[in-house]
Amino acid sequence: MSGKALPCVLAFRAIHDEPIGSRLTGIFNEYWPAYERWLQRSGTYETTDYRSKVLEYMPELLPVFDRLFESFGVDTQIARFLSLYNPPRMVRGCSQIVLDDDEGPVLLRSYDHHPERIDALVIKSAWLEHDVLAMSDCIWGALDGVN
Repeated sequence: MSGKALPCVLAFRAIHDEPIGSRLTGIFNEYWPAYERWLQRSGTYETTDYRSKVLEYMPELLPVFDRLFESFGVDTQIARFLSLYNPPRMVRGCSQIVLDDDEGPVLLRSYDHHPERIDALVIKSAWLEHDVLAMSDCIWGALDGVN
């Protein structure tokens, strides 16, 4: 291993997804084959009511889950993906450093995602009646955001 970084070109997109799913559906359809392959890596999966898992663990997101599920296609694998309940393993990380200088502490973060494993999508939404601007992960999750 040479220790040299390999060149990579990654195009980021930014969308305003209002109403819910209006812009994300096309992007989901584009990304779904890769996400479906990721889900299938775990082999068989339990037949869980994934909507009930969202209700149990993230009840405030249930209306968004329902709308995206309806927009993306009513399918058990899509429900599993959207719920992110018991997903296949994936190694990711976030490097952080806190610097303290005369002007006070500064937090620097770097997401250590392989270019083939990042949505490269910035979403502006108001899904829960709060404006949010976020870098997406798994289509509707947020790596980091501003609200």
